[in-house]
Amino acid sequence: MVQRHSPTFAMSGARSAISQGLLHIEEHVAAIERAVSENSGLVFDLARTLVESTCRTILTDRGIPWNEREDVPALFQKVRDNLPILPPEESQESAVRQSIAQTLGGLNTVIQGIAQLRNQLGFASHGSDSPRPAMDTVHAILAAQSADVIVGFLYHMHTQRRDSPDPSRNDEFDRHIDDIHEMVQVFEIAFWPSDILFQMDPQAYNSYRGDFLAEPTNDEEEQ
Repeated sequence: MVQRHSPTFAMSGARSAISQGLLHIEEHVAAIERAVSENSGLVFDLARTLVESTCRTILTDRGIPWNEREDVPALFQKVRDNLPILPPEESQESAVRQSIAQTLGGLNTVIQGIAQLRNQLGFASHGSDSPRPAMDTVHAILAAQSADVIVGFLYHMHTQRRDSPDPSRNDEFDRHIDDIHEMVQVFEIAFWPSDILFQMDPQAYNSYRGDFLAEPTNDEEEQ
């Protein structure tokens, strides 16, 4: 008689992030992969912590302040607001922007679900007066796969912009904008004026950039 073995669960998105530099989550990811079959309740705690750690790392890498009181949905929202989710060439396509916004809204719902499951069913979460229901491996896989998709997507977007500068941006023009305009502060988050102009009105950014690049430099004026 052939003995059947349960397939090994692997977090491909998170492991892709590890290969791109998110090294400190490797032991965490391995723990989730083991817990799926060995301790289903622990997966909800680990999945929530994995998303939280990834969001904090991205925010720290980008110089965006966060605090210990912020929960996972709040951290995700802050990451979402500070990542170049929409490709520059699609920045003026309202239909594309709406579709991506809906997709990100779905991810936000998933994150809230993971946090709630962790509070209600997690192995190491807050105590409860009544026994917690036993969770099947399939529920643990749902939480692990959801966290895997989110971590892989967010870190890919983070490193993609960091490693591949946007060709439609101009560093000299950005410095010019930031030199003549003050930073914009919203609560504890500071925004560069050049980023605001580019993200909010790419057409205006391109128009002003064209005028700026067309102006003669000091060397050209002296000739």
